[in-house]
Amino acid sequence: MNRFRLPLSAALLLATPGLSLAADALLPPSVAPVADYVTEMTMPSYPDPVYPPSVYATIGGGFAWMKAPQMNMISATTGGTVDLFTPKSYEGFYGTASIGWKAPANSTGFISALESYGRFTAYGHSKDFTGNHSFFLPVPGAGGSLNLTTDIEASQSQILSEFGVRAKGTSLLGAMGSRSFTFNIEPYLANFQQSTDGFGRATTPVVGSMSRTTDVSAWAPGINLAAEATIPLADSTYAVIKGYGGFYGLMAKGRYDMAIMRTAVADSPVKYADSLSTLGGRVGGEAKLVQKIMPGMSIAAVGGIDYWTKLPYASINTGSPLGTRTDDYLFLNVGAELIFDIGS
Repeated sequence: MNRFRLPLSAALLLATPGLSLAADALLPPSVAPVADYVTEMTMPSYPDPVYPPSVYATIGGGFAWMKAPQMNMISATTGGTVDLFTPKSYEGFYGTASIGWKAPANSTGFISALESYGRFTAYGHSKDFTGNHSFFLPVPGAGGSLNLTTDIEASQSQILSEFGVRAKGTSLLGAMGSRSFTFNIEPYLANFQQSTDGFGRATTPVVGSMSRTTDVSAWAPGINLAAEATIPLADSTYAVIKGYGGFYGLMAKGRYDMAIMRTAVADSPVKYADSLSTLGGRVGGEAKLVQKIMPGMSIAAVGGIDYWTKLPYASINTGSPLGTRTDDYLFLNVGAELIFDIGS
């Protein structure tokens, strides 16, 4: 009798994955490898699913609107009235871009996405004047005036730029498909610039010209805490709603210059500079409606609101505090974004 013949009981033992090691130990060396073969045939093993991280990028822009302090750039010499140069609101444009990294879908870490971003918003306004006017610079040492009659113009530009990082937490809703709710930490560094220019010529009774410029700039490092929700609306459509609030430091400086030329003889130019430091608060929100248009590419309609309690401006209004001051600013934007899923 062949003692190496495999009985039925041994075959059943080999077909049981949990006892395959025992079978290898009990059976002779020439038969033991059959255990591994039978186990692989009856219960094959599969690798764990892999969810690679991915990289994404966005670019967008659109219309911007700003509410800011009202400034009186020029005064009418006749009657002593003041001609308002700028309204309380400004129209402009904005642009934004970002690049980010998303953690794998099965990640157990505290961060679901990490992105860096940049944003640029610009506003401008200009106005021409007729009649008898004069620029004024009501800061210490600003004496003298000139009755301007021709080529009287004034302009102003304001630019807010911001660069930062957004660290998005893991969704508090757990595994609920594309629906998520996260808390984000968003440190940033903002820069604000405000410049005004004025120029005019005088013909009577004195021939000459007059110019006046102001330049105010500020750095504002800060941090926001944000709550962000992603809501699927259809197979290829979803909405993103975010609200945020935080604090920032403000370090501003201003420079003021005025020059008068009378019949080719220049008055002593007036130059004045100052600075200030303070703290401010910031709150805002943003809503996006995103539509996937092809694999790896989506388009979004975007609307946002951003309120700063303190940003600097050049205070040159008669009867008001003079020099660099702060006031609250409100920014609104409406635009579009392209979203690119670059892959892992």
